[in-house]
Amino acid sequence: MGDGLPHPYPYQLTFLNQNSNGIAYCEDGSELFAGFDYDGNEKSSLYRIRSNSGEMQLLNGNQKDRHFEPVPVKDAVYYSSSSGNPTFLNTYRYDLQTGEERLVFGGKDGTSLLSDVSPGGKAASIHVSFVNSHSVCMIQTSDGKAGPVVPDEKKPHMVYSSYFPSDDMLYVTTNYDSEFSYLASYSISTDTFTPLFSIDKTEMTAIQADQEGKYLYIVEKKGVNDVLFQYDTKTGNSRSVDCPCSSIAKMVCAPSGSLYILGSTPTKPNNIYVKTKNEAEWRQLTKHAVPGFFEDDLSYPETVVYPSFDGLPIEGLLFKPDPQDANGFTIIWPHGGPQHSEHLRFYDIFQIAAKMGYQVFAPNFRGSANYGYTFYQMVEQDWGEGPRLDMVYGIEWLIDQKLAERDKLFLM
Repeated sequence: MGDGLPHPYPYQLTFLNQNSNGIAYCEDGSELFAGFDYDGNEKSSLYRIRSNSGEMQLLNGNQKDRHFEPVPVKDAVYYSSSSGNPTFLNTYRYDLQTGEERLVFGGKDGTSLLSDVSPGGKAASIHVSFVNSHSVCMIQTSDGKAGPVVPDEKKPHMVYSSYFPSDDMLYVTTNYDSEFSYLASYSISTDTFTPLFSIDKTEMTAIQADQEGKYLYIVEKKGVNDVLFQYDTKTGNSRSVDCPCSSIAKMVCAPSGSLYILGSTPTKPNNIYVKTKNEAEWRQLTKHAVPGFFEDDLSYPETVVYPSFDGLPIEGLLFKPDPQDANGFTIIWPHGGPQHSEHLRFYDIFQIAAKMGYQVFAPNFRGSANYGYTFYQMVEQDWGEGPRLDMVYGIEWLIDQKLAERDKLFLM
């Protein structure tokens, strides 16, 4: 990366079709820990990379099992792994001084993935998923004690993110006893779970915090849109933070207090942005764009809402081509999952279709995420019929609104 380039690009770490399963710097930034597979074999190994050399070194010598989400804390790295437990996964601690690997948490009954480790390494939070709509945040302490953060772990609920500001306190986003997820805290010493902050009809998901722990930054999802919020841990006050992205893929708060996000809009691919303590505006660090087009040349979708067969409101996105390019055909796009959702992010295939003259209709049928727990569970034990009818009624609505023609429809 040359200092003279106007838009320097990050150093490339992998070259062999390698997918990343977690990447994190140690506290002082001198080393990077990452999980990469080899040529798409999905066997993610852990690597240690010194910032001043860039050469990747195998961390634990194990290339036959899969390893996920390394979390460096002091002189150790914690991670989840299929080693010894390929069905439910285990969490391990690798000592960087001695090379010893020690079992921290053994998964059972549900898939377990490490979320965070407390600053002093006294506790770890592990998310255990039993089904799509039931996941539990477990605390494993260094003295061998393990337990859930919520009062009743058997009550169906979901956990999205967890973060340790200290060895005793954990922040978590969950929908325990609620239709939508909210911010809560858990004290290990008193075994106390306390709801803190919620917003009506909004799912709180990812959590990050500044170095002093004064502010939490929370990604909130409301239907097709992502919103960034700042929460003051001292006063309980909150405010929305202006964001250059309508879809936030990742968020990191650096020790300096700078906030980084990776995100996109429907007309702009994923880019990395930073907002420092002393800057009022976000600064774009990478320069991903669609070659040959300005943002205004691309299709920004309309957000539409229509009633389904039982009156349930269904939200969707409608990508329209330029009138001069329109061929009259509409592509109907049912998203995967099915407990997933489409939102205001960049879709290359939708933009290609619009440039070829096609309109694209992408509804978030029942079972989609970000519309509440009841809506999310509507497909359980009914994986096809409800969503199918939501799609059919969406097509009929388009035709009634003269937005589509019955004989010019494609299902993709």
